[in-house]
Amino acid sequence: MPAFERQSPYYLWDAVTELFVRIDAIEPPPMDYEERDRVRMVKVLQAIVSRTALPPVEVEELSLGDYHYRLPHGAHRYFASVAVGFTHIPARLRR
Repeated sequence: MPAFERQSPYYLWDAVTELFVRIDAIEPPPMDYEERDRVRMVKVLQAIVSRTALPPVEVEELSLGDYHYRLPHGAHRYFASVAVGFTHIPARLRR
């Protein structure tokens, strides 16, 4: 993605977003991907590059440890955001 230039610190989102979480405040999810996950990752990266809105990730607050949040859903959006250099990610707090 050499021609991609970030226009903001996070991707364009398409739903109610409660907060914008710093990526370094999220516990990295496991990276146990299969081929189907690679295909999904490419689709997420294509959406980011074409400025197509994506859903916010869902986060859970953590009370202990080095991270403030955990991702129960949204690993592809998380890793794609890291790959393109975003510093934040649109999120909804899981209740």
